[in-house]
Amino acid sequence: MNTKIIAILLVVVAVWGGWALYEYWQSVKESKESDEVTQRAERKVTIEDLGGALPGNLEQEYEQAKREGAAGLRRFLEKNKNNKALKDPRKAWIQLDYLILLSMTNPGEAKAIYADVKSRVNPGSAVYERVKRLQHTYE
Repeated sequence: MNTKIIAILLVVVAVWGGWALYEYWQSVKESKESDEVTQRAERKVTIEDLGGALPGNLEQEYEQAKREGAAGLRRFLEKNKNNKALKDPRKAWIQLDYLILLSMTNPGEAKAIYADVKSRVNPGSAVYERVKRLQHTYE
């Protein structure tokens, strides 16, 4: 009789210990995942990551175009599409700004711009994380 009680007690303790260990493992896993998400969210892309400020008055033109919204960015991109000073990753970042503004009025064109940017951006680029975040919306 004593051995049965001890055996039952050992099984109960083993089950309880296993459950406690599982809960601890889950909390550690969730904590690690939330830390990774926080680190990714906190990573801010700076102008230096994008190749620095645009040369000459191109930076002022870009700032003015941003204030004008989608139409301004469209004019800026069309005007400077062959300008060698405007290159990736900065050009890709500006195009992503434009497609976000454009998506409400012309989602088809926004998707085409997204596909173009995605084809040019490599995983090591400063723009890559932003492209990945927009993927579910524009594909």
